[in-house]
Amino acid sequence: MLFNSLEFFLFLPIVFLLYWFIVNRNLKLQNTFVLAASYFFYGWWDWRFLSLIFLSTISDFILGILIGKTDDQKIQKRYLYLSFVVNLGILIFFKYFNFFIEEFSRLSEAIGLNANYSTLSIILPIGISFYTFQTLSYTIDVYKKQLAPTNDFISFAAFVSFFPQLVAGPVERASTLLPQFLKKRQFDYTKSVEGCQQILWGFFKKIVIADNCALFVNDIFGYYEYGEVSGLILLIGAVLFVIQIYADFSGYSDIAIGVAKLFGFQLMQNFNFPYHATSTTEIWRKWHISISSWFRDYLNKPLFFYFRHWGNYGLIIPLILTFTIIGFWHGANWTFIVYGLIHGIVMSIELFSKKTRKKIRKKIPKWLNSSMGWLITMFIWVFTCIIFRAENMTLAVNYIAAIFDNLFVLDMTQVTSRIIFQSLLITLTKGKVLFLLILFMFVIEWIYRKYTYGFKLNFKIPFLNWVFYYSILLLIILFGEFSQQEFIYFQF
Repeated sequence: MLFNSLEFFLFLPIVFLLYWFIVNRNLKLQNTFVLAASYFFYGWWDWRFLSLIFLSTISDFILGILIGKTDDQKIQKRYLYLSFVVNLGILIFFKYFNFFIEEFSRLSEAIGLNANYSTLSIILPIGISFYTFQTLSYTIDVYKKQLAPTNDFISFAAFVSFFPQLVAGPVERASTLLPQFLKKRQFDYTKSVEGCQQILWGFFKKIVIADNCALFVNDIFGYYEYGEVSGLILLIGAVLFVIQIYADFSGYSDIAIGVAKLFGFQLMQNFNFPYHATSTTEIWRKWHISISSWFRDYLNKPLFFYFRHWGNYGLIIPLILTFTIIGFWHGANWTFIVYGLIHGIVMSIELFSKKTRKKIRKKIPKWLNSSMGWLITMFIWVFTCIIFRAENMTLAVNYIAAIFDNLFVLDMTQVTSRIIFQSLLITLTKGKVLFLLILFMFVIEWIYRKYTYGFKLNFKIPFLNWVFYYSILLLIILFGEFSQQEFIYFQF
């Protein structure tokens, strides 16, 4: 079920009313209802894949209890490894099986073996990358004695499948979200108002900004012969995709966090205005915080410990490995691997040039240093996002090369350039209106950058708050793209 669908607009108020007025008598009933609503929400897409969520849930619930029952570290480790096998085994089979088969076939052919390996018609279950890592955090935290195992299966199952963040995050830690299921929730008017604000802002970013950018991005990236399109048009397409993916994913996170607040839950902040960052390291501290911090705590730190005696290599190798795996987490494609690898290399360079850059900063004005840092960061981000968006590495390289071949040439005799450019200027009055809407989004988020989301109104005169609410709603109605486009991260 999509957040931007009619089904969800019917589903949410019904679940909200039943939750607070019918099943709010005791904790067990509340959690059972949340679990049922979450399974209904996910099963609306394809009920067959509920079995995968249930398998991950029941296995980690049992393994968590078994880990907590013994003090023998070797036995605890075996149970933890079994959790890895079950959860990562499911993830690898559904998400990466065909990729590994295809790459193994290519390698076999390259060394002269006439191997013919068959791939399978596998449907990728929505959200599998997210709930797999969420439930894994439970067994890891229990093993590390950072969390006591729970005997309440209903609460644990509701934690794993909580519908606001089930299919695209934030990826919550068991140590922060699970305890919220173990205590009764009371309706909080202030939290509900904040939740509605955040939901409204999330829909604005998704329906107005992301989905309108997508109209152009899909057209521009859809032309495979990039040499026939002006470099300027291709650059515009890349910049619009950077805006699209931010508005799309952070919009989803805003809606998810806002919906959770309506039911008395607090989810972690997933975006902290990343496009204000002045380094690649900083942008990753602010972008998709739940997954980047998950890999930092559960992969990067153990790797640092393992390589701690390797000197400088002990810093570089874990960082590059972690971000390469983060890239691969996004999907079974070399584009994602290269995307992550580049970011790992760039952050390694930033790590070792830290002292040098600090000396340089002392010699130049602060505003100039920040401006240069931001420009370099966004340059790297835009061109790595081209790799992220392209269907394969050949198209990514061709796209980037075509930008630099004729960047300052807008040849309107090129049919494809003329079609796209006219579309950019005319559709929805699009060029001008979309630019103003994008500018409006970033201005609002700059004003409210000290808060956890970009629309936390607190005017002393309540009337002004309502004026702003209705203004945003009017912008959604007038300029929203209501084609129910899926959120980008659903595919991951």
